[in-house]
Amino acid sequence: MIHFVTKDAIEGFRRTGGLSPYGGGQQYSVVDLIHIGYKPFMALNTQSISKTLLAILMIAAGIMHFVNPAFFLKIMPPYIPLHKELVRLSGVCELLLGILLLIPAYSRWAAWGIVALLIAVFPANLHVFQHQELIPAPPIVHLLRLPLQGIFILWAYWHTSVSNAET
Repeated sequence: MIHFVTKDAIEGFRRTGGLSPYGGGQQYSVVDLIHIGYKPFMALNTQSISKTLLAILMIAAGIMHFVNPAFFLKIMPPYIPLHKELVRLSGVCELLLGILLLIPAYSRWAAWGIVALLIAVFPANLHVFQHQELIPAPPIVHLLRLPLQGIFILWAYWHTSVSNAET
């Protein structure tokens, strides 16, 4: 069975992220919808799920800065001053950015903030790689943490576009 929806419903879907209850106008089949740029629900859900997971990760990391500050203090490079203050500040930033990522009006800017924050804390990851005794783990784990930071940056960057920020 092929279901039909109106063009107005599609436009409502694009504006609101869901099908509009108001119809009228020409009807389109599911095949027509794909041809005129209708995004399947799965694509939209993937973006929303991705953003929610990133927000949860940021909020959890932010909380950990206060639950276990000793971990973050020991990975701070010695050439960076104010270790305690910066650990607290980065924890607050992670918490706030994670929360703001969930608010559509602020999610694009929060994603940019996460990108900036992940770049800012990269020296700590590099320091841990250079001083692997700080966190006992196999050398490959320390090596993989470096490109993993790049993947997190790309993940956050994916949510900086206007279309992704609206979902």
